Amino acid sequence: MATIAGLYRYAVKSLAGEALESARLDIGGLSGDRRYAFMDSDPNRAGKFLTARQLNPMLTYATREEGERVLVTTPAGRVLEAPSEELRRELESVLGRPLTLRESPGSNFDDSPLLLLNLASVRGLAEALGTDLDPRRFRANVLLEDMEPDAEYEWVGRRLRAGSAVLEGTLMCERCMMISFDPDTLERDRSILRELVEKRQALMGVYCRVVEAGSAILGDTVEIL
Repeated sequence: MATIAGLYRYAVKSLAGEALESARLDIGGLSGDRRYAFMDSDPNRAGKFLTARQLNPMLTYATREEGERVLVTTPAGRVLEAPSEELRRELESVLGRPLTLRESPGSNFDDSPLLLLNLASVRGLAEALGTDLDPRRFRANVLLEDMEPDAEYEWVGRRLRAGSAVLEGTLMCERCMMISFDPDTLERDRSILRELVEKRQALMGVYCRVVEAGSAILGDTVEIL
């Protein structure tokens, strides 16, 4: 049995997330997660997601949901609505390419709609590196305590109860270079991904789909059914 120690919503793909005390877990994932995504209009990448893998300054723009609106706080402290010309123009200037914003709740995901992260596994990786690792590097929706390191490997193909929702583990998350960037300073540490590739086949976190919708709050349990 695990305990929910963190809940995060990333209302705009690849921008910084919002820490929550409670969340609705629906068939499309954590409610409001990846509601928006910026699409690349560069001729070589037209129609593809623009993510921090391509341009890591995106990580310095923080999102939060306020009623039906999604607000974005820029590094300079300006607060802009996600679907606004002001935000699009600022990001185009910072990132150096034309952008379009897509609103498509439930479909702006790389794989399954919900990502769970075992904090014991993160600490194991940190100990191997001899450093501290901020779990935000891994951009998970649900952070879990009270587990053994790597216990989440056993969750693929199994059903779990998280709060009042029922989930099914679909696959382990294969990590990319995004985990190399400090979420606050953007400083890059290539040793993190290298260690993960060598010792854990680049896997960290488990993707899930929501089988039965429900709610989750900090301190709720997650257990195999």
